[in-house]
Amino acid sequence: MSTTSQTNFDPTAINAFQFTYRSIAPDGLVRLGYALDDIEFEEQLKLPAPRFRGLPAVEGLLDLLHCVAGVSYFKAAIPRHLVCETGAPPPASERLLAALYSEGLGEFAVVNQLEQLPHPQFPRGVDWETAAERHEPKSLLVPVGGGKDSAVAIEIARRSGLETSLFSIGDADQCDR
Repeated sequence: MSTTSQTNFDPTAINAFQFTYRSIAPDGLVRLGYALDDIEFEEQLKLPAPRFRGLPAVEGLLDLLHCVAGVSYFKAAIPRHLVCETGAPPPASERLLAALYSEGLGEFAVVNQLEQLPHPQFPRGVDWETAAERHEPKSLLVPVGGGKDSAVAIEIARRSGLETSLFSIGDADQCDR
């Protein structure tokens, strides 16, 4: 949703992409807020398991989902500046997101004839892995969109030997297959 009415959108005039808010309601409704300068957007999705609300792991996953889901809005203008009003991601997440928002947009850059890949800089947060005891994962949650990247991610997860669950927003046919 946009709170600003613009008839002529000029992507080159956008200074920053902002992660403005994120929340999960008791009924599982997730709200993710973004802005391109003063043009605001909200992504909503419903999670089937709201009983996990408030757990530290859920909060971390919500933070990561907020950043990953924002790439679609970021692509509207490809601004150099990122503002994380909800807090900076920890270093491991920052590295993953930096790769997603640059190398992950390789096809986008070619199709749109960009001179180079975008290289926005995420602010750095606290490195929780060094601040707390590290726990080895017991299971994996794999996002599935239905393309080649999903097939590769599923195969890597399958070969890890960890319990794997597939996750798709919207059309779950990819997970069923």
